[in-house]
Amino acid sequence: MAARLRTDGKTQAEIAMVLGVSRGRVHQILKTVNQRKLEEESGETGPFLSLHQRVRKHLLSEFPGGAYPPLSKVRELMTIGALKKVPNLGKLSIQIIEDWLQSHGA
Repeated sequence: MAARLRTDGKTQAEIAMVLGVSRGRVHQILKTVNQRKLEEESGETGPFLSLHQRVRKHLLSEFPGGAYPPLSKVRELMTIGALKKVPNLGKLSIQIIEDWLQSHGA
């Protein structure tokens, strides 16, 4: 809804009033929507798109150049416990990655 209001010419302040949230929250929502659009337009609709954005960001920080690694490489890092050392990847994030890998057959 926020993206639609923005394309209708509403300001972030106006959107915040309509949705009953802060302008900062509207900014976060619109940033996420824009990032998803860019990923879809660039063809990055593979398995990484289904991974939670925050977890994906921290996971990608472990790979040079910010390129998406093969799922087998992510599974390997899970197996040897290397992902537990990634800053800001806690137990919940590790479980999210594990579930995500299983859902993609890795």
